Amino acid sequence: MKLVLAALLLLLAGRPALSTDRPATEAAALDAVSAALCHRQIAVLGEAEHGDARTEIFKIKLIERLVSQCGYSAVIFEASFYEFVQLDRIRRAGKPITPAQVATAVGGLWKYDREFQPLLPYLARHAGAGTIRLGGIDFQQGGREQDFSNFGVIAELTAELRPERRDLCRAQFRDQLFGGRAAVRREDIAGCLADMAALPPSADRSVRRERREMLANLAAYSAADPGDLNRYIASRDRAMFANFERWLARWPAGTKVIIWTATAHGARAPHRHKGFAGVQPLGGYLARRYGKGMFALGFTAQSGTTRGRPTPRVIAPPAADSLELWAGPIPPGGALYLSRADLVRAGTRPAGLFNHMPISADWSLLLDGVVVFPAEAAAQDIRTGG
Repeated sequence: MKLVLAALLLLLAGRPALSTDRPATEAAALDAVSAALCHRQIAVLGEAEHGDARTEIFKIKLIERLVSQCGYSAVIFEASFYEFVQLDRIRRAGKPITPAQVATAVGGLWKYDREFQPLLPYLARHAGAGTIRLGGIDFQQGGREQDFSNFGVIAELTAELRPERRDLCRAQFRDQLFGGRAAVRREDIAGCLADMAALPPSADRSVRRERREMLANLAAYSAADPGDLNRYIASRDRAMFANFERWLARWPAGTKVIIWTATAHGARAPHRHKGFAGVQPLGGYLARRYGKGMFALGFTAQSGTTRGRPTPRVIAPPAADSLELWAGPIPPGGALYLSRADLVRAGTRPAGLFNHMPISADWSLLLDGVVVFPAEAAAQDIRTGG
């Protein structure tokens, strides 16, 4: 900590005044971010690591602000597309939406975090009232306690196959779920998907569309090669953008959408983070499609802890020339917002915006704004209390 403070003092004299110079309080940062996002259509809220407590708390406050004051009416998660289809069916049927149902759709990356809990009843209440629409954009299966994603969607899409073919295809998808996506298994799955696609379409227009989209997701997921991380991430981010467009097509024109995702996915352009080299991230597709109508927000910290297994991981002290220290001193419990103009001033610097693992970049090319905390904290698990 003494080294960090010393580095701060050395840098302060040469740091230019920030365009957002104001008290480094969380309230001031929230005001600044809200103002920057209020007139955009797409607000991409990143996070350096899933399970960052300070970031989650800030994002929840920001969502409430954007909904109540800026006309945002949809929240999309980097979470199961299939589970949110099921959640939308509950809404269409006029049944109550519960916090537990929202939690199941959101999935285990966040639903067990103590800091995330206030968002669940908020979203359930607004989704039930029709004031917030919800969606998920991930094509992956295998989420804990996501029975529809793992089993229900396959049961539905194979229900009208011949009994012997139905049973074989269901077994092949179970094998893929629990045994991995070997090349030979992918060929078998592709045959099943072709048979499922050839079935007569549902008479219900919404169900027909949902089944077509779920089949497309299953096909993309099954074809993605998990042995090549770059190609797999490329397939996943391409699918996430396609799913974003699918949700948006269902909703009224001009719907203002918040996307909850990792900053590595939300960045506006390709970058060098592990597995992303040469990959167009989700934010890159959004930037091409929506231009200045999309805003990518990142989060980082000067110290603290982040999620780790089995215990929280300590965030390494930032380098003397890092973006985190360039931002200047921030009091405990505070936060500082760096606008894009600030990021341009900062130039190329290392920063831990992706998994708190520093890489050097011109962050003004990747993000529209960054929130810096003096210290991050690993979220507390409601199952264990830690």
